[in-house]
Amino acid sequence: MPSKPTNLLPASGRPKITEAELLALLAKQPKLELSDFPLAVIGLRGYYANTMGATPNNERSIYDDAIVLYVPNLNLFQAFNGNTDPSSYREGSGFVEGTRGMAVLQPGVWPCYRFDIHGGKRPHPAICQRAGPVRVLRDGSPPYDHVGNFGINIHKGGNFSTSSHGCQTLPPGQWDEFIAAAHDAGDRLFGRDRDRQNLLYVLIDCS
Repeated sequence: MPSKPTNLLPASGRPKITEAELLALLAKQPKLELSDFPLAVIGLRGYYANTMGATPNNERSIYDDAIVLYVPNLNLFQAFNGNTDPSSYREGSGFVEGTRGMAVLQPGVWPCYRFDIHGGKRPHPAICQRAGPVRVLRDGSPPYDHVGNFGINIHKGGNFSTSSHGCQTLPPGQWDEFIAAAHDAGDRLFGRDRDRQNLLYVLIDCS
């Protein structure tokens, strides 16, 4: 198991990806109709893989990924540091909670997110898997697929840990800006129906 990193954030700061570069990546995604979802969040796994961590590969427990809030109808494009992996490894087997392996969300188009409350020790407003299944790869020997509703949410991470059991997380110093911008966009797009609208999350492997 890799040793715990001493620096969770990239020295270069926030992601420098442009809207044109993002659209080029999205154009390669099958079955994606971006126009059907006016509010989208895009995760770029391994965005900093070559410049962070102990290897040139995507790693767990550091913010070596990027998360983009994209609302083209409102001319909103904001890129944040983020994490799209669990914070640790836990091998398991089967599909029963308590014995199954740690979940890693698989790249894909997941139109099953809504504004809601992320639970845990510190409940807070977040963007949560509430409206359909996702596919994860669970830690095991060998790793194995599992499809279902697992609460793979987009929520606030920590300063000393990415605070993820499979969720997508942002560092505390950027979280408030992210969720405030997302809520504002949701209010402007959907009004009172904001929390009942399905939001799009797209996870792309850039490593």
